[in-house]
Amino acid sequence: MNQKNIIGGVYALISIIAGSSMFIACKIAYEATLGGFTLLFFRYILATLVLFIIYRNRPKPTLTKSDKKSILFIGIFGYWFSISLVLIGAAYCDASTAAIISSLNPIGMILFGAIFLKEKSNLGKITGVLVSVVGSIIVIGAVGEGNTVFGIAISFCSMVRWALTSAFIRKSCTSIDAVWLTIYATTVGMICDIPFAVGEMIIGDFELHSYTAPVLFAIVWIGIVSTAGANLWWSKALEILPLTTCSLSFSLMPVTSTILSVIILKEVLTIKFLIGCFVIMIGIIVALLSDSRAKE
Repeated sequence: MNQKNIIGGVYALISIIAGSSMFIACKIAYEATLGGFTLLFFRYILATLVLFIIYRNRPKPTLTKSDKKSILFIGIFGYWFSISLVLIGAAYCDASTAAIISSLNPIGMILFGAIFLKEKSNLGKITGVLVSVVGSIIVIGAVGEGNTVFGIAISFCSMVRWALTSAFIRKSCTSIDAVWLTIYATTVGMICDIPFAVGEMIIGDFELHSYTAPVLFAIVWIGIVSTAGANLWWSKALEILPLTTCSLSFSLMPVTSTILSVIILKEVLTIKFLIGCFVIMIGIIVALLSDSRAKE
């Protein structure tokens, strides 16, 4: 594996770690009288401001009509609709279940990568991905008590949407700079969310006292790390690596989510977690070795 592929893998891994932290941060943020669309608005306005401030002097790409359509699709159906489903699902699912559903993304990404990007996946790579998914299921275990059928269904729909969005991000990165693609699409997602966030705040009961320091910190974390950082790093990974290769990193989402739960929520690691991690690593190694042999 050359240096460029290693850099792409690091981007994907960091993105997954940042994204995994969202599941825990959302639970903390929802301690306030805060709806999913309102949280999404705060998330995107923070992400847009941070990314624009950091990269304001970066040369802007010249967008074609096709580029603009891709940005609108990614912004509306990916950054707004898909992530709205994540946040809504988080209110009706426990963090572990939401993470395990997200870990199924590699399957969707292999499918959409083949359909839209004409990426080929050999038997070894598919086997490795499936083994990693099994490892993810072992890590999380059975469905928790804080779940509803509605929450699981919403989270599953979000997973499918994000797999499709990732295919379009990979395709768009061939003509649009990943940084500006992220900024533009995030802005589109924020604009789409404004009427829903306003309506939610009008209908809901706003209680200022519920916005404690931990809640405010969780909102800022979700905006800057779990959105600005995660989306940018994921776009950078897809700019370098094929979608099917990047998809392997999603198998690590329940692992990183569990580790963060141990650090932040003081949960205890189990033998099931260690076995699951071992299975995930076997799957990733099988997929990467198969991918390397296919390129020889």
